[in-house]
Amino acid sequence: MEPESNSAINEIDDLDGEGDFEQGLLEYESPDLIPAPEVANDEAAEKQLRALRYWLGALDRAEQHAKNERDRIELWLEGRRKVYQPRIAWYERGLKAYLWNVGKKSLKLIAGTIKRTKGRERVDVLDQDTFFKWAAQNGAGLLRTKVEPDKKAISGHIKETGEIPPGVDLVCGEDTFSVTIG
Repeated sequence: MEPESNSAINEIDDLDGEGDFEQGLLEYESPDLIPAPEVANDEAAEKQLRALRYWLGALDRAEQHAKNERDRIELWLEGRRKVYQPRIAWYERGLKAYLWNVGKKSLKLIAGTIKRTKGRERVDVLDQDTFFKWAAQNGAGLLRTKVEPDKKAISGHIKETGEIPPGVDLVCGEDTFSVTIG
């Protein structure tokens, strides 16, 4: 992606007072503190929308460029993995066989430690319906019941009665703003 030329930026300066933004960067600690441009009429709003379209496009181009570069890097890395991983596995197989042959759980050497860890048991429930039926008849304590607040019901209760139950807070979200570029 080529950097934007000064003439392209100057063209936008003419559209939206970009120079005011650049001056604001010098005067304020954060871009968020720079006063918003004044929009007094539809023509000024149109200029703002054109400038916004330009900067959204510039951001999209930069993001696409970055994505393309990440894709290239990922392809390169995948090629390296295909070279390295078989070699890593080969060395690990040799060390594993050696550890099994000496009959120890771990072996500390100068270049590192090799060890084996016993696998842990775990339970997989393959057919929940079958297990639920069996546990309901035979397995006291094998089922867990989860209790949690029903936020939809609580909201309905507040709207219906006006009462906010203890331990509950009614939080109103912020209004949102959106721009659709045509």
